Amino acid sequence: MKVKPMIFNTDMVRALLDGRKVQTRRPFKLQPFYSTSFFPSWVFPRNKSDVKAGDSGLFYPNAKSNVLALSGYSVGDLIYVRETFRLLDSNDQCDCEYPCNHPQQGYPVYFADDQNNERKWKPSIHMPRWASRLTLKVTGVRVERVQDISNADCIVEGFTGGHGSIPGYMYSATPKEHFCDTWQTIYGESWERNDWVWVIDFEVIRQNVDTYLKKQEHAA
Repeated sequence: MKVKPMIFNTDMVRALLDGRKVQTRRPFKLQPFYSTSFFPSWVFPRNKSDVKAGDSGLFYPNAKSNVLALSGYSVGDLIYVRETFRLLDSNDQCDCEYPCNHPQQGYPVYFADDQNNERKWKPSIHMPRWASRLTLKVTGVRVERVQDISNADCIVEGFTGGHGSIPGYMYSATPKEHFCDTWQTIYGESWERNDWVWVIDFEVIRQNVDTYLKKQEHAA
């Protein structure tokens, strides 16, 4: 079992907290490629028919090693969520009446819960492991082309569509149109290229990953 971090934006953190998101897609860092024996320094994109999807990666024919790429995730692995946050400091105002339930100095506060733009928020990439409040337990890993996502999978990805889901869109967007718009905003031309992506299914655990691990250890 491995423990790894993963970044989620604010909308997706809310979807995780609401129980609407139990799946995520992430693009391959390197898309499939090959070189010819005549021009070994040239690299060409592979045709769709040349690449086959497997549970743990992509496969291609006549290779010394069948696995072209691996996700780095397996069933049972744990992912701790990184999100935009800050730590309470002495400059925070407290208007609580006694007894005060205000968090103590240095306690993490999350942008998904308190979008006060006057505060100085830290980017999710800087969130330390101890400050993470959400853990994802991997239940499945597979690969597919990004455009192959179904409406049902868009919904479990946390995308519901509807009026207002896409800024400036005049019609009620479908879940797939909503997903596509967000994907293009984050990954640019990846959608048009129809890139290969990892599809990761998970169970959401509303605990810090180390707290969860300690409870599992004590229960064993």
